[in-house]
Amino acid sequence: MGQRVDVWQFEFARQYWWWAFVQMGKSLLASEPIPGLSFVKQLGTGAGSGFSVFPNFGQYVWVLTWTGENPSELARSFYESHPVFQEHLTKSSNSRWWSLQGIRSHGTWNGQAPFSCTPLPDFTGAVAVITRASIERSQFWRFWSRVPASARMLRNRPGLEFAVGIGELPLVEQATFSVWQNQEVLDSFAYKTPGHSKRIQETHRFKWYKEEQFTRFAVVASGQNGLPL
Repeated sequence: MGQRVDVWQFEFARQYWWWAFVQMGKSLLASEPIPGLSFVKQLGTGAGSGFSVFPNFGQYVWVLTWTGENPSELARSFYESHPVFQEHLTKSSNSRWWSLQGIRSHGTWNGQAPFSCTPLPDFTGAVAVITRASIERSQFWRFWSRVPASARMLRNRPGLEFAVGIGELPLVEQATFSVWQNQEVLDSFAYKTPGHSKRIQETHRFKWYKEEQFTRFAVVASGQNGLPL
C-alpha cells in the first residue's frame, strides 16, 4: 500500500467569499466515501500575514491523504472528475498544490495518525511541514498572545517559500503549513532561532495543547493553477 499527501491552496475573489465559506462548512469531502481518500481536511486560513486570529475569507487550504495500491491514480481520478473539487478549481482566482511524502511524524490529528513516513536522510530538495494542535481552552490567551511574535519570526525568513496558518475551528483547532527550500534551512529555523526554541519550551511548560501533531514531508512535486501530474 502506498500513500500520497496533497495540500491545496485556493484563493477566491470577493464575489465568491460567501460561497467558499459555506463550502468549507458543509465538509462535503468528509461526508461521502471517495476511493482512496483516507484523510481529508478543508481548512480556513488566517488574515493579514496568514497567522491572525481573524479569518481570511478569500483563502482556504485542503489536506488530502491518498492511500492504496496506486494513490496517484486515485488522486488524479478525483481531481479530474469530482464536482466539488472542480467547482473550487473553476471559481478560484489562484490555486497552488504540493504533493508530499512523509519523512517523519509524531502525534495525532483527531485521534488519527494520517501520514505514513519513510526517512530520507539524503534528501536535498524542498520540504514541507504541517504542525497541528488542539488548544486547551485555559491556554487560549497565552497561546494567541504569542502568535504575532511567532509570525514575525517567519517574515522574510531565508529559505521559506510559503507559510500560512490554517484551522478547523477558530481559536481552538489550529495548524500551520510551511514549505522550505531544504531541510538545512528548516533545521536552522527550528533549532537555532532563539525565539522559536522559547516557544517550544513554553509549549511544554504551560501544556498549551491537549492534542498535537507534527509531520515533515519531502516535496515530490508542486504547481500552480492546474492539476498535479
